[in-house]
Amino acid sequence: MSHGPLHPDTLLGIRLASICSRHRFDADAEGALAELRAAYAGRMDILAREIGTWIGYYEDEHARALCDGLRRIPGVEEWTPLGRARRGAGRHETPR
Repeated sequence: MSHGPLHPDTLLGIRLASICSRHRFDADAEGALAELRAAYAGRMDILAREIGTWIGYYEDEHARALCDGLRRIPGVEEWTPLGRARRGAGRHETPR
């Protein structure tokens, strides 16, 4: 059952994380950074939280170039532990 539309902050977070996911395997971060600058709507708090969490969750050898470039965004390092914790939490499944 729907309780109404998503909050604008939530929608922005989804958009920002989606930009990173689209650029995950890029050889450099410039394209992603340009899109993020155009999309973040002045909300550095949301940008830092979403990108830091994304880095923590997705960083591996395939996303290294993107993650290294995204670390130029102020405040992301504060949120990378949350992403790592979420990655390590395992999958949520129904009992079999």
